[in-house]
Amino acid sequence: MNGLFQFCLPESFHPREFLRTPNLIHQADDARYFMSLILTKTARGQVDQFGNVRLMAKYLRNIMHKHRYNHVVDALLERGAVERVPYQVGKQSFGYRLAERFRDDKHVRIAAEDFRLIDRLRSFHEEAEHERQSRMKPEHFALERHQQLLTIDGNQVRDIIASLPQRSNPWDSQGVLVRDIEDRDFHVNVGRFGRLSNNITSMKLEIRPALRLRSEPLQHVDIRCCQPALIGRELRSKTEDKAQSGRRKEQATEAGQAGSIVPRRGC
Repeated sequence: MNGLFQFCLPESFHPREFLRTPNLIHQADDARYFMSLILTKTARGQVDQFGNVRLMAKYLRNIMHKHRYNHVVDALLERGAVERVPYQVGKQSFGYRLAERFRDDKHVRIAAEDFRLIDRLRSFHEEAEHERQSRMKPEHFALERHQQLLTIDGNQVRDIIASLPQRSNPWDSQGVLVRDIEDRDFHVNVGRFGRLSNNITSMKLEIRPALRLRSEPLQHVDIRCCQPALIGRELRSKTEDKAQSGRRKEQATEAGQAGSIVPRRGC
């Protein structure tokens, strides 16, 4: 996240519509943070198999108001800003998604104003950055450097997004990804199981032709299920190398044995 902390929100979302008590209206930035977190994770594909964003209460408490965060979330649920699916004890936390009423909204960016929340966000991002880098390998850092050279043709990409079927860009998730690149807000993250996500992994194939590297358009090849194929190729290569090494040793041994047999000369 660049210097200024911004929330990424559906354009028709206004906290006052949902936080209707005097105590809660002061937590407007908490509501914006919660909505922004869901929208950003949705855009980046950080969802479960049903498209829900899983959020753990202990992390929400660390950033939102410790004693009022649950009241903010309940107000957003009760008045229809978000939807929630149950959690499985010991397995998964609650899952959230933005309400259908926001599905066709464009997104907007709004700067955070609550200094308490800003301080907590800063601390959280510093800790998260340390953890993120601890999971990265040299090739991930190299990819991160290359990604920062990317630009995107704004006019072309907006024409492409406008031509997409309405249901294929829910909550303007593709617009969120595009705006991140335009704002030079790049991210590379390696999950617990080694899966990498960045600014383009959740970008639709139709949009990627608008990407530029040193002003040149990019070409891409999408190889489905390539990881098992690459693993198989690597294993076969190693097996073949071992087999060849074994044959060379056998040949060397045979040559050595042959060289040790000296023909007897006649007397």
